[in-house]
Formats: sequence, structure tokens, C-alpha cells
Amino acid sequence: MTLNKSEEYYFTRTFGHIQRVQDNALYLIIYHSEELSLSVEDCQMLSENVLQHDSSKFSAKQFRAYIDFSWAKKDGLSLTDEQQIKFQKAWENHYKVENHHPERFKGNCGKMSDIEIIEMACDLQAMAQEFGHGNFLGYFEGSWCEDQSKYFYDDFDWERTKNIIRKIGNIFKTKVLKMQ
Repeated sequence: MTLNKSEEYYFTRTFGHIQRVQDNALYLIIYHSEELSLSVEDCQMLSENVLQHDSSKFSAKQFRAYIDFSWAKKDGLSLTDEQQIKFQKAWENHYKVENHHPERFKGNCGKMSDIEIIEMACDLQAMAQEFGHGNFLGYFEGSWCEDQSKYFYDDFDWERTKNIIRKIGNIFKTKVLKMQ
């Protein structure tokens, strides 16, 4: 059996994203663990997390819905009503099972650990890299700080989260500037 174009695209895009997240985490571990006050155990935990990053997108609950969504988004098309409902369920499941999404903790009176926040920053950076933005700080400051804090951080230590994300964003910003 041969993959169709949408399946090919999904595997390529998703594996590429996961690889960028892992590369970003490796960069932080190798070059900035001291600056981020990461112990060897913290680095081990971050490594374990990013090696599982977005693995739920290959689960039965998410796989087909994410393929359809990715393909439609790539081509600027709309999902059918049925596909939209399936994607919404897949998206909600993704947020519930992936520890780098703050939505997982909404209403649970929980807090993301520093390691989970670092993985989230590596994820945001991977998205910025994919879309040619170089660094995620503009998106973070413009969208998350204004909007998402109202919706997803009611049970969090939002100031701690922002400080960690900004610190990592500035690390990646400096890396991008050095590469130019």
C-alpha cells in the first residue's frame, strides 16, 4: 500500500516538527543548562519528554483527523463539518494527553513544571522555525500574553511561566541573530 499525498505530507511535516522540538531541547541542554539552572536529572527528564513529543498525533484518536486538518490547512481549504467535528475532538484529546500544553491543566488546579514549560517553549520555537519567523517571542508576547493567559492560566503561576518562556525566547533570539 502506498501513502497518498495527504498522508505523505502529514508524516513529513509532523516528523519535521518533532525533530525541530528535539533539536531545540538539545541546544538548550548542551549550551544553556547552567543558565536555565537545569540539573542532569532535569536534562534527562526534558529529553524523555521531547522524545515523546506529539506522539499522540499518531494515536487512533488523533491520526486521521490531524491528516485531514494538515492537508486542508496546507491548501487553504476548509474541512467538512464532519472533519471539523473530528478534528475538534482530536485537538481536545491532544491537549489532554500532551504535557507541553497548558490547556491540559485548565481547571485542575495544577501547574506546569519548569521542564514542561521548557518543552512548550521548544515547541513554540519549532513552529516559528517552520513558518520562517526565526523566533517565537513576537507571537508569544502578542497572542499568549494578551489572550491565552485569560483562558488557560487561571490555575497557574502565570508570572513564573512568562519569565521562563521569555528567558528561553531570548536564548533562541540570540542564537538566530548569531546565525545571520
